[in-house]
Amino acid sequence: AGVVAAGQINGWDFRTEKGTIDSGPDPVPTVRFTMERTRSALAFDLGVLLVLLALPAAALFVAIETVLGRRKFLPPLTTWFAAMLFAVVPLRNLLPGAPPAGAWIDLAVVLWVLVALALAMVLYVVAWFRQRD
Repeated sequence: AGVVAAGQINGWDFRTEKGTIDSGPDPVPTVRFTMERTRSALAFDLGVLLVLLALPAAALFVAIETVLGRRKFLPPLTTWFAAMLFAVVPLRNLLPGAPPAGAWIDLAVVLWVLVALALAMVLYVVAWFRQRD
């Protein structure tokens, strides 16, 4: 049987290697396909991951500084925390290949980002509750 492979997938490099398998009286021809992510796709992945990690870092910094009284409570920042929470899923979906729900990226990064952002928002609400006008 003949096999034909044609086309391309963005963000992937393909290589083929011809070979043979010695089985029985005649060797059988084989083709090995190797796929690797391109450097540009990996750089994009890294950029999205860095943004996902920067969101809770910034939010926790602002919330902790406000709770400790080093910075003034600003009511409009509460919407900033909510916007960051809603930005996580679209950022995650920008990853090349659009990983399915429950993929390793959800457990390794996205879940922790959401937890940290929610914690920052709770801390900011605590700062609001503590303020005295």
